Amino acid sequence: MNKSFDTIAKRVKMTREGADVLRLHTTPPLRECPNGLHTFNMLAMLRILWPNAPRHLIWAILEHDVPAERYSGDIPAPAKWFGVTNTDAVLHLEMEINSAIWGDDSIRSCSEEEAKWLHGLDLIEFYCFCRDEVMRGNHNMKYKCSDVEQVMDRRKAEYPEELVDFFYELREFDWAPIPDIGMEDLR
Repeated sequence: MNKSFDTIAKRVKMTREGADVLRLHTTPPLRECPNGLHTFNMLAMLRILWPNAPRHLIWAILEHDVPAERYSGDIPAPAKWFGVTNTDAVLHLEMEINSAIWGDDSIRSCSEEEAKWLHGLDLIEFYCFCRDEVMRGNHNMKYKCSDVEQVMDRRKAEYPEELVDFFYELREFDWAPIPDIGMEDLR
């Protein structure tokens, strides 16, 4: 493994390739969703919700999908939940790659609270993507929105209160496009 990433150029190239891996192949979206966009959206939400978030959590978000998915593709969560894939092997690969690329594995080093933020932001970003898709006319994603809503309703105690409150605010938000500057009064 170390020889695969023995230069900075190889490490940078690998992260760029990992950021370009497409998500959601089991329920085809109308537009592509590369890991890099998903990660950016999680970081943007974190910046708004927790402006002074620990650096460690920021790095964990950056690392959370890029390495393993570069080699395995996007493994849907249900495949992990139902044991269709060897989750332990994927986690081991993820840790090995993160250590080789970044020098450590921020994801496994997260505190319990940071891990809750990481998982909650991951879920909420997926929900936002599904809402985007529904706005574009992809009615299949209504089912994914409903799935996320049910997960959050059942597991809200597992996430930070700020994220749960934010999720329910999003759920009530009509998801219409934000008006262009100067056009707010025309809608």
